[in-house]
Amino acid sequence: MGSYCTEITPKKVIKYLWVSIDSILSYAENIRAVAIRAAETTTAVSRLMHNKGVPKSSKRRLLGVVAQSIMLYAAPIWEQAMIVLSYRKVLETVQRRGEIRICSAYRTISRDAVQVIAGVPPIELLVLERDERQRGATKVDAQARLLQKWQDKWHRSEKLAWTRRLIPWLSRKHGETTFHLSQALSGHVCFGKYLHIIAKKKKERCWYCEKDDTPEHTLFRCCRWVRRKHEAEAELGVLLEPENVISEILQSAESWDIVAYISEMLLSKEED
Repeated sequence: MGSYCTEITPKKVIKYLWVSIDSILSYAENIRAVAIRAAETTTAVSRLMHNKGVPKSSKRRLLGVVAQSIMLYAAPIWEQAMIVLSYRKVLETVQRRGEIRICSAYRTISRDAVQVIAGVPPIELLVLERDERQRGATKVDAQARLLQKWQDKWHRSEKLAWTRRLIPWLSRKHGETTFHLSQALSGHVCFGKYLHIIAKKKKERCWYCEKDDTPEHTLFRCCRWVRRKHEAEAELGVLLEPENVISEILQSAESWDIVAYISEMLLSKEED
């Protein structure tokens, strides 16, 4: 019998159970592939989630989890790849797009701020959590460590002074974020200071009282809205300041609804 030879051509990348594995186990191709699939899903879902109107942020978060699940598929296998900054940024970019849609934020919002407002932990911490659970940690313990790491990261952030001043702690169990509430929490869009920075307004002055129009001024000091603020304070039984407003509205679902006046203020200001 004659002998037969089969030529085997080596490949740089093989795919096993939808995980792309390269010759040096960098998982760069796998991260690129999941990022593309997640981005396509995010784009498709975004068409259902305009910044203004329905659905609510809680339902938006459920839709956003679809893309997140794509990115986290088989995460314990390629968890070490997240050490590489360029790989991590690929996933962070896709995740940020979904988070903007979840909380109806403006596109100029920073990554760290939109994660906090949307209530979605950074992708690298979610990967670590999946890895810990794969290694035997309970879901409760892994999530507790994730929240603590996220909290530490938030405290170390050198920027986002306004958002961090409003939201020093990350956990919340109720409350829907809206287009205008996200503006208030991020300090973007409907404020003279921000509009001046992006060259949309010549001066930072308030339209109503000629003082510097910062987020703090509009939400807590401006004479145009002070009556509505006093009404909310009377219902809550406390004076509202940047340092306590979030803690107060997190006391209960009813308290969160009371401080919907913030959204009302910015909607009226936008119309003006």
